Amino acid sequence: MKRSAKTSIAEGGYFEGRRVGLEASVKDSRQKDGWACYGFENGALKSAKAFPDARCHSCHEAHGEVDSVFVQFYPNLRDTAELKFGPYVRPARSRALHSS
Repeated sequence: MKRSAKTSIAEGGYFEGRRVGLEASVKDSRQKDGWACYGFENGALKSAKAFPDARCHSCHEAHGEVDSVFVQFYPNLRDTAELKFGPYVRPARSRALHSS
């Protein structure tokens, strides 16, 4: 994804642009925090090893609004979260980050 416009979520948050990487977060009960994150070098790799927890999940845990997922940026993920967890309500800490 081409980094096109910064947002206030953390030091490195960006809105979507041209894709420059392919990464996945997978819910995995074998992991210490319940998630595993993988990088596929923009689709060049067919498989990958999980990143260390500090590389991805620490930020997801601090800023992901539903189950460590950044649903606040993806309407289709918010819809899915509402089906699973009930009505989506943006936490107060997030409303403050995104208010103008």
